[in-house]
Amino acid sequence: MNVSVAALPAHQVEAEGLIVGVPEGTTTPAGALAALDAATGGVIAEVLGSATFAGKDGQVEVVYPLRGAKAKRLALVGLGKDALTPETWRQAVAAGMDALRGKVRTVALLLPDGLDAATTPTVEGAVLAGYKFEAYHTKKDDDDRRFTGLTVVGGDEAAAQRAAQLAAAVCWVRDLSNMPGNVLPVPELLTRACAFVEEAGITVKVIDGDDVLKQGFGLLEAVGRGSQYLPAFLIAEYRGAGDDAPWTALVGKGITFDTGGVCIKPRAGMEEMKTDMHGVATVLGALRVIAERKLPLNVVALCPMAENMPDGDAYKPGDIFKAYNGLTVEVLDTDAEGRLILADALAYAVKHYQPKAMVDVATLTGSIIMALGYEATGLFSNNDELSRALLASGTETGERLWRMPTWDVYAENIRSDIADVRHIGKAKGDAITAAMFLKRFVGDTPWAHLDIAGPSWLAEAKTYHAKGSTGVGVRLLVDWLERN
Repeated sequence: MNVSVAALPAHQVEAEGLIVGVPEGTTTPAGALAALDAATGGVIAEVLGSATFAGKDGQVEVVYPLRGAKAKRLALVGLGKDALTPETWRQAVAAGMDALRGKVRTVALLLPDGLDAATTPTVEGAVLAGYKFEAYHTKKDDDDRRFTGLTVVGGDEAAAQRAAQLAAAVCWVRDLSNMPGNVLPVPELLTRACAFVEEAGITVKVIDGDDVLKQGFGLLEAVGRGSQYLPAFLIAEYRGAGDDAPWTALVGKGITFDTGGVCIKPRAGMEEMKTDMHGVATVLGALRVIAERKLPLNVVALCPMAENMPDGDAYKPGDIFKAYNGLTVEVLDTDAEGRLILADALAYAVKHYQPKAMVDVATLTGSIIMALGYEATGLFSNNDELSRALLASGTETGERLWRMPTWDVYAENIRSDIADVRHIGKAKGDAITAAMFLKRFVGDTPWAHLDIAGPSWLAEAKTYHAKGSTGVGVRLLVDWLERN
């Protein structure tokens, strides 16, 4: 979608559709809304005086100005009665886009009163709401008209382009996560990932084939050994602060398809396991954006990739493997593979980068969905300051986090009788157990684990998220890195 800004009055902007926000209880147009109303012959005042539109949160009324405006459709979007926030405005923008979907190709958006720096959430809400995954439709419906242009009336040009860049990265994550497992096995994910970040000048290193085990990634190799595609480990470095500056590490889970291995999953819902590489896509999406913005940071993305399949060489419950940091791990469930490949990556980050902070992102457990549903990401951390910073970015971006406990008492769940550690617990609370397992591989490094299993995938479209992959985490990580 082409994104631009305009300093013209809203009624003079060249666009097929125009979206404006209206606070609840507004009975008389004021400010820019009054100017638009005057230019269009009082059509807005007529709607505000009717009983059909009250400006309630999410309410939309589409009217058709007979004169005075370039736009032929005007979507009035209710903003509710509470103070406007970036997230409520994103959702209002999405409601307007949804009302115009299939009817117009170009849209203009009038910035609302009462919201500072509104350009960014305006562009994010519009571009993300306009997303549609249709790579495998061989024939498009005649009335399926994609949005091609967005104009922010009164917006800031630099902010608009930065937001468009960020939204494009989110859409890349969505595209990748929506691709089926037969199209995106490990070699293809690796190829696409490298190309995506190298375009932004990011340096990549790949460890694959027999070198995965030779270089000590015992857990990653174990998870991927049942597949025809050997596992791989991608290291992507962005140096924006010089050689002497400390590193921040981002670690993503990259399971291209998860059958559960020998502990095979039920058929129902297994098709969604194509999204189990969402964590890798998320950290690479964030890395590209900070490189494009030339942030003065050194950030490395560490991406273990594997396909979890059952065959004669697949790893089994009861097997013991050695992790990258030398710990021996007793495997008791081959469907708990994500924490294994993350453990190797976290240990690698600690040894080679000594990061000042480290965040891993993973579609890790169904347990976190039981706890938080699909509305929030589970946050686990060994550092209060890091947690507070991530929580603040979650509020700002609308990608909510909820901090979960990592108390020492939970460490008992991963005590093994025959190895250094077992990778699943002996009781319930598996999302916490998984975090406690990962904690064994970070040492004293300030670390946070984000379990995105809930909000990463939607069975039905919601606000500015289409059905399928949401691309969650990119905007959160970029905001956190930029602020901190």
